[in-house]
Parts: sequence; structure tokens; C-alpha cells
Amino acid sequence: MYGKFGITSRLYIYIRLLTTPLFAVERYVPTSGKILDIGCGSGIFSNILCMMSRDRSVVGFDISQERIATAKNTEENSGKLSFYVADAHDFNLAGYSIITTIDLLHHMPYDEQEKLLRRIYLNLNVPGYFILKDLSKAPYWKYIVHYVQDSVSYRSKLYFSSTETMEKLLKNIGFAVNTVPLDSSLPYPHVLYLCEKF
Repeated sequence: MYGKFGITSRLYIYIRLLTTPLFAVERYVPTSGKILDIGCGSGIFSNILCMMSRDRSVVGFDISQERIATAKNTEENSGKLSFYVADAHDFNLAGYSIITTIDLLHHMPYDEQEKLLRRIYLNLNVPGYFILKDLSKAPYWKYIVHYVQDSVSYRSKLYFSSTETMEKLLKNIGFAVNTVPLDSSLPYPHVLYLCEKF
């Protein structure tokens, strides 16, 4: 689906798939339903969701016009995949039973993280599923590796939370939370928060 893009885009996608366990995350997402993918970037995870189940439809949005331009070139004629340029604080989150976000929160100040998470909880259907993939602060050496990498790539301040802090916040908001470590042999402290709203 990304084979028609230039070498720079294809290299980014290859590295993303190599360093981030997107297919492992996909296995925890319900196999049917309308999904909202917040901060979808170039649409890699959104495409994986549709590719792995024909019973899913995905709406993705991101603040980057450049990345959404790439994502839009992967939209299918079936109408099961669509992308928009939008800010996470402005996009209408209502009407979804499944919401996902991959590696977005640590790019947002802590107060903005909480604001977004509360909006997700309030707008999510009942029953509803929120799948949050981010990076933790342990083990510490993996956290440092990723912090340095992201700092160089994005040249902006990063806002990571420990697993315990994020779990506490999600539960205080109202979610039932199951935490799944996904770091394995990769030098990144990937962690998945499976959140439910009853």
C-alpha cells in the first residue's frame, strides 16, 4: 500500500514497523466496529487495522498536513478508511466504540494529556474500548534510548509518564485498565494500556 511512495517515505515506514510493535497492538483491537485512530500520522496503524479485518472501518486524523497527505493516498474506494487533518483537542470524538492512539501522548504536556484522555472517556460509547500505546520510563536505559531518539527527531520537549502514573490517571478518569508490556527485545519501553468503559 505504501510501495508507490518515494524512498524517504518508504524508509520511514520500514523503520516504524521495525521499531514499533504495531502488529502486536493490532491483536488487542476488536475485530469489528468503527475505529477512531487519534494522531494517526501517515496512517500505518490505521491501514494495519483494516488489512487484518474486513469488519473494521477506521477514521484517522493527525495535526500534520504532510503526514495526512501520505495517509490519504492509501484510502480505499470501499470507504472503510478515511483521514483528516485535525487537532486532537478539536476533533469530534463522539460516536465510536473503539478509539486508538499510538505514541501520541508523550508529545503533549501533561495537562493536555489529561484533557484529551478525559475527552476520550466522555465521548466513548458504552461499552467502549480505548487502546493506548505509548512508552514508559522503565527500564531506564530503554527510556533514555527512546528519549534521545525522539528529541533528535522532533526537536521538542517530551512528556513521558511512568506506567504506574499513567495507570492511576486512566483509572481516576473512570477506565478499567489492563497494562501489557510490549518492549520485548527492542531497545524501547513500549507499553500498551487496554482501557474499557462500561
